[in-house]
Amino acid sequence: MIQEDVKSITPNELRDFAKASGWILVKEAIQDELYVLNHSENKKRQIIFPSDSNAPGYLDSLQLVLEKLSKIQKIPVSTIVSYIQELHDDSIVFRISNSRNEHASLPLNYAVSAINGAKEVLLSGACTVLKPQLHHLRLSRSEATELLSKSRFRHTEKGSFSLKVTTPIKAMDLHPKLFGEDIPFTRQTNLAINKALMKITESIKTDSMETLLLDMKNDPAPLISSNLCKAILNFQEENENYDLVLSFKWAGELKIPKDFPVQGIIKIEKDYFSRIDDLRIELRNTEGKKEGSFLCSVEKLNGEIGDDGKRQGEVILNLYQGDEVIKAKAYVNPEQYIIADKAHMTSGSYIKLKGILHPGSQTRLLDTISTFDYISP
Repeated sequence: MIQEDVKSITPNELRDFAKASGWILVKEAIQDELYVLNHSENKKRQIIFPSDSNAPGYLDSLQLVLEKLSKIQKIPVSTIVSYIQELHDDSIVFRISNSRNEHASLPLNYAVSAINGAKEVLLSGACTVLKPQLHHLRLSRSEATELLSKSRFRHTEKGSFSLKVTTPIKAMDLHPKLFGEDIPFTRQTNLAINKALMKITESIKTDSMETLLLDMKNDPAPLISSNLCKAILNFQEENENYDLVLSFKWAGELKIPKDFPVQGIIKIEKDYFSRIDDLRIELRNTEGKKEGSFLCSVEKLNGEIGDDGKRQGEVILNLYQGDEVIKAKAYVNPEQYIIADKAHMTSGSYIKLKGILHPGSQTRLLDTISTFDYISP
């Protein structure tokens, strides 16, 4: 019985897959409404099927061609069907493996974190293609989010735990200049991710992280951002021994130039994560002071009572910057502390303040506060 996903394959899709696999189309046969293809390395083999999906016997010939290709390429028919469906897509497979137990389950929270990590990897790569910089304040650029909306979460692959994300190569009519104007946005995004992770893993293996960091800081168009590092850290789970393997597959209709080095498989060992976190912090710290107005919630009050009997001192805030939440600490006077206490105790209330936000890795310093206003729910 022919499966539904096989029935959906069109003659043109099968032809394009065969051509991408090295088969050569015999153009003379098209006048007979047939696709006939030969292969230079399999001179005695030939694949033939109707060029019209409504032709009598099309599904039978389709099944025969798939079985023949399966034997020649030594891969299951189901894998070939998957390849055909994704022929015009670039894909990244995030494979999470536990060296202690390949058959162990994943904590649900970790699975959610991993999916969010895959999302942030794609957004980080897209933002780097659009505007290369060491830290992207927001990952919500319209072009990046549109690319994300056109990407698909495919069936997980056999073996360990795998997240497969594919994006059509022609998902958007956008051609940034990072790798050349003739390369589509989707391909440039995946190239940026691939090359950045190649540089990171190579620097860890060769113990040359300081050199990499210096190169990125001096590069007018850096491929590595703190956001990409943070996205990869989503795949790390505390007290677990998970490795991460990323497999890149490129849409067959657009070949990678021979002089453009890419890596099909990039493995991030479990002990790499701490080094990647160090890199993230250093890249993030290149951001300078920022003066402006901030909307924030009050998360914690650490003030003390002064000699005047009034409480003042440190408050911990969450600053909301686009889709990013920044944790910061500020030292406030007694009047501001009263306002902070009210916001902390009232659900749905916020503080709007003006001050200077300093760079940092974890809780950042916010000082020189000139306004500190309560916003009711």
